[in-house]
Amino acid sequence: MPEENTRVGGPPYLTFSSATRASRQVTAMNRRRALFATALGFLQLREPPLEVGLLRRWLDTWAGLGAVAGGMNAQGYNVEMCQFPRGWRVNLYPTGTAHSIVVASAWEPTPWRAVQVAAWEAGGAEG
Repeated sequence: MPEENTRVGGPPYLTFSSATRASRQVTAMNRRRALFATALGFLQLREPPLEVGLLRRWLDTWAGLGAVAGGMNAQGYNVEMCQFPRGWRVNLYPTGTAHSIVVASAWEPTPWRAVQVAAWEAGGAEG
């Protein structure tokens, strides 16, 4: 809740308690998670609408891969990528635990698709 304070020689102004700031941060994080999950969900469609093509063109690049991996890291996952002669494997682990606990894993021909599938399997919005 805002609290009214006054500055010496100036008009009153409102400040927000740390609980209010924390609540706003949680709300912002929930919105970002929902947007992230929506983007990942659109990528799973077998016959996506044409508008999803723009999203796919961006996420199917190294920059898009970094955005998805960064989003998963922000939600508490370590992202491990391994390249093999015939494709890529991506494993997601909970941050701060031994890497013997695999939350999600994907094997795909391209690195960006492998990260997208693993993120979707991990429930990208549930981190």
